[in-house]
Amino acid sequence: IEEVARGLNNDKVIFVDVNHLYNTHRFCEPSYAPLTTSTFSHLTNNLARIKEPDFRNEDVWFFHWYTDEHDLLTAASPWEGIDAGTCDPAADDWSDAFHCQIAKAHADNSSLTIADESLPSIASGSNGISPELARVFHPKTGGQAAYAQAIFEAGIQPDFTPGWCTMHVIQYQKPDPSKDNYKFDVTIFDASDPPVNIGSLAGIDAPANQGREIKSRLPHPVVLKAGNVDADAVLFDYDNQHWGSNDQEHHSNFGAYDNGKREGDTGFTC
Repeated sequence: IEEVARGLNNDKVIFVDVNHLYNTHRFCEPSYAPLTTSTFSHLTNNLARIKEPDFRNEDVWFFHWYTDEHDLLTAASPWEGIDAGTCDPAADDWSDAFHCQIAKAHADNSSLTIADESLPSIASGSNGISPELARVFHPKTGGQAAYAQAIFEAGIQPDFTPGWCTMHVIQYQKPDPSKDNYKFDVTIFDASDPPVNIGSLAGIDAPANQGREIKSRLPHPVVLKAGNVDADAVLFDYDNQHWGSNDQEHHSNFGAYDNGKREGDTGFTC
């Protein structure tokens, strides 16, 4: 993967190595201890006691085949009711193929068991794959935090210049105030000199007092909220900052309506 990423020669595609952060957090790994004479026996004893799936091991950062990180639901073994001789291990339905492969493995080795015979109720067949099954082998919260740490360690810079960002906003009057909503065009600029357009959205339909998200290269969306009448200020939110189109602390400068619209600029810390 690293070779492919580097071979693209694209600064938007970066390989981040998270492998070292997963040490002692994968399946079938003992609790970590420095390998010394005094700990060797403890370590080998841990290896002997490992039993997977270990549903309650919070040090494992991948999801097992169950419903909750802490609770288990009891169900029949996954090979029950499946004919290993006739099922299709390459079925188009991923869940059918998955269960068939388990059934064939059990048919080849009847001693194969599931720890505690505990598995969740899994949707299969034409109903598709349940979220509980689809997330197997995907990282839990600890694993996601490891990815974040790896990105910080790699020194990846944000895809915008932080500081004081600005927005240019066009607000269109309601054609029929009794039934229509305000519409907006919004362009967001970063703190570069000159400013760089890092996101825009046109034709935003904004019912009164309902937030509308404007996404950009920023890590959080800007939320815009229209008022009820033309005289109402437009409200904005970004990362715990809250202000309006009449807020001078945010350098808001909105003109009067002209030919069915008004334009203005505002800013915020980004």
